[in-house]
Amino acid sequence: MSRCCSEAMDTSVLLFQLGLFCSCSVPVLFLFCSCSVLFCSCSVPVLFLQFLFCSFCSCSVTVLFLFCSCSVPVLF
Repeated sequence: MSRCCSEAMDTSVLLFQLGLFCSCSVPVLFLFCSCSVLFCSCSVPVLFLQFLFCSFCSCSVTVLFLFCSCSVPVLF
């Protein structure tokens, strides 16, 4: 149910439309953005999380592991 940000979409717009929290690895171009809400699976608590198509994730809510922001490497 999670959706990734598109290059044509703005992160703030996507936040209101989908109700998700987005994080861009390239803030200027808004590329490689991924959104997630409740679908986080922590392999290593607090530090790293593996989440669907994302490489590395970080949780803002360390207790419940809910709001995760994934960062995808630009060159990979």
